[in-house]
Amino acid sequence: MLLTHQALGQCEVGQGSVVGAGAVLLPHSQVEAGAVVGAMSVAGRPVRSGLQLVGNPGVIMRRATLEQEPMPGWGRHFLRRSVQCLYPLVAPMLLQMLLLTTLLPAMYVLTLLLDMLVRSQHGAGLVLAVALPAAYVALGWCLCLLAVLVHRLLSGSVNGSWCAFGSVRHFLATFSEQLNSMSIAIFMGMAFGSPFYNFWLKAMGGNVASDALLLTAVAGDYRALTIGRGASVDKEAVLSCRRLLPGPKGAGFYICQSRVVIGPGSSVSHSAAVVAGETGRLSTLAPLSAVAPSTRLPAQTFAVGLPPQAFPWSKASLVKPSTRPLPRELRPPILLPIFVSRAIGRMKVLQGQQAGEFAPLVTGSTGFLGRSIVAALLESRACSRVFCLVRAADPAAAQHRVIEAAKKAGATHLHLLEAVPGDLQQRNFGRPLADVQRLAGRVTHVLHAAAKVNLTEPFELMKKDNVDATAHLLEFCCISKPKPFHHISTMGILTPEMLDRHGSVRESATLGDIRALPLYGTGDQANGYPQSKWLAEVLVLEAARQGLPCYIHRPGLIGGHSVTGAAAEDVFFHFLADVLKLRRLPQMDGRKFNVTPVDWVAKAIARIALPGFLEEGKLPSGSVFHPAAPNNAITTNMLAAVLKRFGYGHLAFMDFVDWRDSIVGSPLDFKSWSFCAALSVEGDGIDSMAETMLGAKAIREAVGEAFDKYDPADCLVRMLRWYTAQGLLPQPESAWPDAA
Repeated sequence: MLLTHQALGQCEVGQGSVVGAGAVLLPHSQVEAGAVVGAMSVAGRPVRSGLQLVGNPGVIMRRATLEQEPMPGWGRHFLRRSVQCLYPLVAPMLLQMLLLTTLLPAMYVLTLLLDMLVRSQHGAGLVLAVALPAAYVALGWCLCLLAVLVHRLLSGSVNGSWCAFGSVRHFLATFSEQLNSMSIAIFMGMAFGSPFYNFWLKAMGGNVASDALLLTAVAGDYRALTIGRGASVDKEAVLSCRRLLPGPKGAGFYICQSRVVIGPGSSVSHSAAVVAGETGRLSTLAPLSAVAPSTRLPAQTFAVGLPPQAFPWSKASLVKPSTRPLPRELRPPILLPIFVSRAIGRMKVLQGQQAGEFAPLVTGSTGFLGRSIVAALLESRACSRVFCLVRAADPAAAQHRVIEAAKKAGATHLHLLEAVPGDLQQRNFGRPLADVQRLAGRVTHVLHAAAKVNLTEPFELMKKDNVDATAHLLEFCCISKPKPFHHISTMGILTPEMLDRHGSVRESATLGDIRALPLYGTGDQANGYPQSKWLAEVLVLEAARQGLPCYIHRPGLIGGHSVTGAAAEDVFFHFLADVLKLRRLPQMDGRKFNVTPVDWVAKAIARIALPGFLEEGKLPSGSVFHPAAPNNAITTNMLAAVLKRFGYGHLAFMDFVDWRDSIVGSPLDFKSWSFCAALSVEGDGIDSMAETMLGAKAIREAVGEAFDKYDPADCLVRMLRWYTAQGLLPQPESAWPDAA
């Protein structure tokens, strides 16, 4: 399907692929079957099947997968094929007949006036000449009113539901849109920028302010359009309520109508596009930029690019790029703290170290993942001692915290645990230097799992816990003897520039620039958590370059225990709780949730840290691992099926934007608003694009045959059982099913 593209040379476009409006195909471009080139994008390299290219220069990522059941029955297939063949023949005749029969009276009056003007004498000709423009205007308004009438008769309701491209419903909407286009081309196009055009859009069902300035046409159902007071849309800009995706398994194409909102006082510049998205109050979309489906440009924000980057601006001075400038620590050059660089320069190799000795120090051992890592290390029976650094008033209190947390994770051999009270925010953990030196002489490895996880706080409030703590541990690793440092990061730091031409983020990919994080969701996230974890990774990689053995582990969404289902009260839990509170699920496409059991993630990290794995793979310092199970995606359809199977009734799907607005608009009643603000209606989650070759290998070696039988739906059922048993989620209405 080619939508007003421009090919600059010989190109190949495969069956079932989509080339969006305004896209440019450079010479020798190849778009394979089932691939997508986004609107206003530039394709200069092959786009493989199942991938999409977005932007200029184009970024390749996995395209959204529409979970739409193919149309059953040979009868419906025959009807659709018949309509597809007959429509191009019948529709023009119907359109001409409709125009002739409906506009005949106005055309007859116009013809009489012209005839009378020719035959007129003296002053009557002047009167008739003045009447001709009025008759022409009346003729144009008749055509426009006819378009309004046909649109209201043929168009269905705007509810965001998908329909097959080429179906009867689609062609009825197409017929109405062609009539609209004709009325714009003949008459209404001359009214762009005037209140008459706004009035006509209102008559078509749109919610358009009378003082808005519109210099372009609108694609799709006008009833999905909202334009606020004082808003402006420049020439050749694209306002489209229509979303288009290839169907599953090559089953044609599907379209739906979604809302477009242009906020009061906002501007959409020349050749910019808003596709099923929103712009906030007093926001500006730069030329050749685009807002994607379900994305909201925040108020008083300037967005540029595709995918766009957002920059808030100040009322006091439009020249200032931001009211919250980028933290200085994130600007290049980024250097290791001087005390870490000096420590790396002073470190000496310990002579006479016992062969095979493994006594790791684990941070975050009382957290959800950290305690599972401790349990995995103890289960391996390869540790002579496991040290756990925790905040506590004294060693006895620290030991009690560590033991209780390890019991929650089902750990054994608890006598090997030794708690160390300390504060990661301080150098030497706030302890006397002599104590730290003695500890450094006993510890052989460091596993840093401690972190502050908060999606709403800015970078300044996350820096001490996530950045300074990492620097202090890097310094500790250099005291007495070099200690391999294993840093537990997150897939939340992945950026589109890390994607390769196959739409994957390889574990060996160079770390991207977090400053180039594109606009997504509602666009008002503080981004403090991903920024702080990104900066911590930069420090770790720089320490590895200077000679300290360092390794990075990036888990994705961590699910419940593979046996007990014990799970964390994290953002995914709050999402589930709000879904059950509303009894509504958002309509979202793609693989948004990618869940791996917590004990599997912990065992993979422990397997990599233990002697043998790194040596066998000859993996150098600075290596990165993605400890996640492949094929671990949970779609919204799968989530709905699991919830119903578990016994929750009265569940229904809801338009994604409406659902998100209900969550974000009531932060006191719903706890997942920060998580929902980062979601979008289309596309996969970035963690689903992460390649997991080394991380999956470590999981397979740690858990055995269970790895090949993993089903994320079963993991979700176990999590629901645990949440309900703990009283964290409401009990289902019907009896619990048997365990999967």
